[in-house]
Amino acid sequence: MNLQTLIHSDGAENTIIMMTGADLRRLIDDTNAWTRKVVEEQHQPRYFDIDDLMKLFKVGRTTIYNWMNSGKLPEPMAIPDTDKKLWDQAEIRDWVASGRVGKYKQIKPFKTIQL
Repeated sequence: MNLQTLIHSDGAENTIIMMTGADLRRLIDDTNAWTRKVVEEQHQPRYFDIDDLMKLFKVGRTTIYNWMNSGKLPEPMAIPDTDKKLWDQAEIRDWVASGRVGKYKQIKPFKTIQL
């Protein structure tokens, strides 16, 4: 059996792990896949615009404006020198999780969406 040596250091101590070349390759592939996923998640947009909210809640622009004007929707950020407004994704997630959106529109539980 062809064993490969992997030395892991956590700063305090070193650990030597012996494994086959195939197992080491799988470990490296799994680690690379996990790293790519983390990097992709970090680069997801942190804000929703009105079109994103319309897709998420399956409602029209007028409904979003009505929710904004009545104070039902979390306060958006205004982009200077434009009419564009953005909502923080975390605030929208919290709003959905709190059940407040259910008073206005029945939707499925919040899931990460690709926009």
